[in-house]
Amino acid sequence: MIYIVRHGQTDGNVSKTLRGRVFDDQLNETGIQQATQVAKQLRGVKFDICYCSPMTRTRQTYEQISDCPVVTDQRILPLRYSDSLIGKDVATARDYHEFFMRTNKRFGDDAETILEFEKRVFEFMDEICRKHKKQNVLVCTHSTVCKIVKAYFFGLPKDNSYASIPGTKNCDIIKGYKKSLRGTR
Repeated sequence: MIYIVRHGQTDGNVSKTLRGRVFDDQLNETGIQQATQVAKQLRGVKFDICYCSPMTRTRQTYEQISDCPVVTDQRILPLRYSDSLIGKDVATARDYHEFFMRTNKRFGDDAETILEFEKRVFEFMDEICRKHKKQNVLVCTHSTVCKIVKAYFFGLPKDNSYASIPGTKNCDIIKGYKKSLRGTR
């Protein structure tokens, strides 16, 4: 089984600003408590391997959960927002919801389109599903990656917008079976 865990809370999460990859936040006290709690929830699971985003907040979360071998993977970094959105309040960030439409529209030269993002996360998921068929895999990643993972396991958004997929709270767990491979559902 694959266990996808969003990192624990950071001060950036509390401020509700878009952090993306620019801010390499550490877990705050609540985030450490959340990671410790999720470790208790998963204590009966023997993980064979962990894939972790290279960001500090995901590594700190992994370290609370397991001591299994870890592989850092760039493909599960957060969505690359335009520099003009980074640091803005999520509720007021212009184009934020439009950014999640399944199109190749680019919001700035430095931004990743949602379809580029979807492709990299789907390719990551395809690979770990193939490589780890009979293993328990932990993946520590970010909120935007969790939206794509939910679509991978449970189906693309019917309205063609990832904004309609419910968010993943800090240290929530998404469980998926390898038999749910995209293209075979």
